[in-house]
Formats: sequence, structure tokens, C-alpha cells
Amino acid sequence: LEKNEDGSYKTSNFYQNEMARPLKHKADGESEDQVSKVLLYIESVVYFIYAVAVQLPNRPDGRQQQRYSYGMLRDTAELLK
Repeated sequence: LEKNEDGSYKTSNFYQNEMARPLKHKADGESEDQVSKVLLYIESVVYFIYAVAVQLPNRPDGRQQQRYSYGMLRDTAELLK
């Protein structure tokens, strides 16, 4: 996981919105090279998983946050199908 300049870890929003989503959209637009498309999807999945990994240990509110995190993992798994 990446760190900010102050030593704290990047937030889940960073991994989801700044890294994963742009890669997924780039993969969606890739029509010529299927290998590049698959690699972009795989890279975006890694960042979606990072987003969940950063979220889970930092939330004391329990079940609601877990449902959101597991929902994100489920959606990421759907992306791979």
C-alpha cells in the first residue's frame, strides 16, 4: 500500500477513484488489443482490493462498513466474469 507524504496510508477513495476506476474505464475502451484489455482489468482489480484492504481495519462502525466492503469485493469479482 502506498503512503502519503506525512507517512499515513492512502485512503480507500484514492485507490478506488484515482487508480481503479480510471484503469477499468481505460480497459472498457480498449477494443483492439485484448491482452492489454485483460491486463488493465487485472490491474484495476488489484486497486479495488487495495481500497477494501485499507477500509476494513480503519472502521470501528462494524457491520455496515463490512457489508459495503464485501459488496465492493463482490462487484470486483463480477468484473472478472
